[in-house]
Amino acid sequence: MASEKGKIIGSIIIMTGVVFAIIGLATDRMGFYAFIGMILLFVGRFFNEYF
Repeated sequence: MASEKGKIIGSIIIMTGVVFAIIGLATDRMGFYAFIGMILLFVGRFFNEYF
């Protein structure tokens, strides 16, 4: 089960991933930032589920 702390951390990581994805869309280095954003979204979901 996820704790409250894990959900908060996961949400912050997911928000950061979304920001990176938006930056990626707005800049020339789209692939690079989108890749980081996807990793952050995955890690954030992992935190939400397991911490």
